[in-house]
Amino acid sequence: MRHRLRLQSTQKVLRNLIILFLVVIPAHYLEAGNGEGLDQAERVALPELSLTAPYGNHGLVSLFIGIDAYGFQVLETKFVNFVSETRLRMNLKYGYISVDETSAGEIQEHYTLRRGVAGYPELIERMQAHISYIVAADRYRWMGLSYVSLHPELNDVIGYLDEILVSEGIEPEPDCVLYNDEHVAQWTSFGGMYQSLGWWNDRAERVWVRPGYRLILLEHDRFDIENQESLDLVGAEAQQEFILADFGFSNRTSAFICQVAEL
Repeated sequence: MRHRLRLQSTQKVLRNLIILFLVVIPAHYLEAGNGEGLDQAERVALPELSLTAPYGNHGLVSLFIGIDAYGFQVLETKFVNFVSETRLRMNLKYGYISVDETSAGEIQEHYTLRRGVAGYPELIERMQAHISYIVAADRYRWMGLSYVSLHPELNDVIGYLDEILVSEGIEPEPDCVLYNDEHVAQWTSFGGMYQSLGWWNDRAERVWVRPGYRLILLEHDRFDIENQESLDLVGAEAQQEFILADFGFSNRTSAFICQVAEL
């Protein structure tokens, strides 16, 4: 009789634990599972990616888009150098961004922001800066001889983050602007973009580059920079414009790359 009571008591405890688990654990954890329960329709239409790019002698910039250990679709950028690390992780379903910053092994920042909160747009812009550095033309080589890809699919990722900024009431401002001979802005671009000028080929007379950003003008519409004429300009002052005739590059631009110069 005593054994039967003990067995019934144990079963009751187990049953209560199961009920507690089902009630207390947030519904979105059960919904996501280990990625298997995350319905394809709920996922943001971004490519699954895992990319890295060296930064200086001891740094690394990385991007991850995929399913994390908790079953959530995330977009994560990370910047690591010799002494510090900054990680920005966005939950693509709920939109919040987690920030983790360490220096010399000690936690400096650890917090989470959701959409609509002050400081959230600045985190989006920091993620864009990381991504636009990864897309830089001089990061990906084959046998050290020529450029293979600028990962143009990252343009969609940057565009997705731009849409979030717009939803936050912030209109993204261009980082690079190309002007014609009448000083009319005919082409604008945001950091991380490779663009062909198409019908506007060979019409650029002057350019503006946001401070902290870099503009590479290409004579031909292809990624291969080493085997063609190019002009590399870095923005230093807010009002500074570059007159391309001063560099012997007037009316010679067929494509360009706009990217962050440093993080």
